[in-house]
Amino acid sequence: MGRDMWSEWLLRRHFGGDAQRMRAVLDFLRPVRDTKNQEPRTGNQEQEFRRT
Repeated sequence: MGRDMWSEWLLRRHFGGDAQRMRAVLDFLRPVRDTKNQEPRTGNQEQEFRRT
């Protein structure tokens, strides 16, 4: 299965082809992702959305 247009945009165009910029942004976001992944899930998506 190929990539969808949004994943392709994020991968190739969002950073304008600048690998250094992409690394900097991903390095910044990695701890945010890790923190969110450690939070308990309520099973209620609406409640989880409001909590963030």
